Amino acid sequence: MFLSDLMDDPKTLPTCLVEYLKSPMLERSDTQVRAFLGRMNHVAEVAEAVGQWTVKKERTAFELLDDVDADINAILGAGLSDDGSDTVFLIHSSWTADLSAAAMYESLRADVVDFVCSGFGKLLLSERDVERWLTGWRSAMSATLDDFQASRTADEAVGRVVGVNLLLSKLQMFSAMARLNPLLEGGA
Repeated sequence: MFLSDLMDDPKTLPTCLVEYLKSPMLERSDTQVRAFLGRMNHVAEVAEAVGQWTVKKERTAFELLDDVDADINAILGAGLSDDGSDTVFLIHSSWTADLSAAAMYESLRADVVDFVCSGFGKLLLSERDVERWLTGWRSAMSATLDDFQASRTADEAVGRVVGVNLLLSKLQMFSAMARLNPLLEGGA
């Protein structure tokens, strides 16, 4: 698969981001760009799994969180092996270095920023509270992924990638908290 094939794929990266990644500023290879596309598709799969669960509830909240925890760790740990992808640190450090922090911030919806900045309130959440939280997470992630696809500038695209990483980190923490919650079936 060549870079031009990525641009024809419906689950592709915004052109502005591909151009930025290939620019002399970052000089990412086709392999690195493809690895990042794979990462973003994996994120979309996690969001879809959470969305499906909130509708069907074919398993417990604990089982869902246990499954997505592995995915989140794989996504956030990308680049730590020799797979050609950039680490989260490299994305946050070098990709943002020449972009406007204000423009990246403004690329995120206010309700997404509110969700990212909100606390959990307590550790002992009922299944219903967990469902409500996961519905909010799914809504924030879906909005951010939709906005990412519609990005017109590198500032918008990278700002939304950082937003995706914040949401993944928040879900990772929520999943870890579930392991200490005796109110959830399958919990401690």
